[in-house]
Amino acid sequence: MNKRQRVAWCIGGMSIVLLWVAWGGAEEIPRNGGLGALERRAVLAQALVQQVETLKAQIEELRGEMDALNTKIGTLQDDIRRGEEERAALQKSLKERDEQIAAQKEMLAVLRNGSFEYYEVREGDTLQTIAANPIVYGDASRSALIGQANDLSNTNELSAGTILIIPRYPEGVLHDL
Repeated sequence: MNKRQRVAWCIGGMSIVLLWVAWGGAEEIPRNGGLGALERRAVLAQALVQQVETLKAQIEELRGEMDALNTKIGTLQDDIRRGEEERAALQKSLKERDEQIAAQKEMLAVLRNGSFEYYEVREGDTLQTIAANPIVYGDASRSALIGQANDLSNTNELSAGTILIIPRYPEGVLHDL
């Protein structure tokens, strides 16, 4: 048998051995006897190829899982960012509300301390004309103080004889109730 014939015989033998390995006979490869060293190497090489293919498949599966997890991380980071923005907006709103409450408490303190007077509405009076009256404020622009202190939304509908609270504040100070 020449060299070429021996290689062909080995390749044919490898096919048989590979079938035998595929059916689970790889663990029983005889070390001495029936198979030559080249055939044993071929069987081991094929087993390694199968292991490499299995590992490649596992790597691809893990890459898919990693991509899914990275997507989920991105989504969670977006959720966190939105939550932080919402929290900041709520804190700002809370601060504004605290300022309003403080102003209302200040107004209540003024009213409780007696820093106010009463005014009886006359025919034709508006909040502006009352505020412009020299015995009240002497300044029509301060009519909002009277409206706030008396919880008046429509300044044009004042009835003669109605008693209004006239809060006394320092000049130029407006308070929201």
